This record gives sequence, C-alpha cells and structure tokens, in this order.
Amino acid sequence: MSTPRLTLEHALAGRLRLRCGRPIQQQARFIERIRRHEGIAELVYTPVSGSLLVHFSPAAISKEELLVR
Repeated sequence: MSTPRLTLEHALAGRLRLRCGRPIQQQARFIERIRRHEGIAELVYTPVSGSLLVHFSPAAISKEELLVR
C-alpha cells in the first residue's frame, strides 16, 4: 500500500485538517496506521472532499511530529 500525499490545509491546537492528493484506497487500514500513534484522539476521513480531520493531544504529540509520521 502506498501512502497518499497529504497537504496541511488548516491547523489549530489539537486539530489538523489535511487534504489527500488522491483517494485513499484502503481507508480502514490507512486510518488504523495513523490511529496507532500515541495522542491521536479521533480521525475522520471524508472521501468526497479528500479531507482528513485529525484531533490529537498536543501534550502527547506535536503538530510537527504528527505531520512527519
């Protein structure tokens, strides 16, 4: 499975909105890989818009670290 290119659209403390460059083929598997990281509270992927909303704990993981992973 190749990882889709993600672009940061918007960021607030504890919340990121990312845009996927192409549709995610194996959505459940992709989301589970991200969800494994400590500090991730919720992920919502919207296939129609290609948007991935990530709620996380800034005390557990930084925005920069989350984007690199």
